[in-house]
Amino acid sequence: MSEIHNHITYPEELKPCPFCGKRPYWYLRGRDEPFNKKSVTIKCDCGVTMEQSAIRYDVEWLKEKMIEKWNNRV
Repeated sequence: MSEIHNHITYPEELKPCPFCGKRPYWYLRGRDEPFNKKSVTIKCDCGVTMEQSAIRYDVEWLKEKMIEKWNNRV
C-alpha cells in the first residue's frame, strides 16, 4: 500500500517569503501510486500561495519542482 500524504511541514530548503520574510510551509496531498493525483501547496501566513499537482510523477519529484519554483521566483 502506498503512503497517503496529508500533512503540513516546514522544509528547510524553502527560502523565506518574498513579501513578509516569514518561513513558508507546504501541504502535501495524495497517494504515491501511479495515476493518482498528488499535489504540493506552499503557503505563507501572509497569504502567498503556490500550488502544483501531478498524476504521472511521484511526490518526491513534485516536491523538488516546487522547491525550485519557490526559490527561483523573480
